[in-house]
Amino acid sequence: GERGAIVELDEGATPAPGQACVLYDGSRVLGGGFIRRPQA
Repeated sequence: GERGAIVELDEGATPAPGQACVLYDGSRVLGGGFIRRPQA
C-alpha cells in the first residue's frame, strides 16, 4: 500500500504540490518524497 508522512512547516511556508520534501540528519539524507495537496 501507499505510505506517507505528515510534515508540519513553519507558519507562512506554502510549498506547492509536486515539490520535493527531503529529510536530513545533518548532511545525511534520511528519506524524502513529493508534496501532495492536503486531503479533506
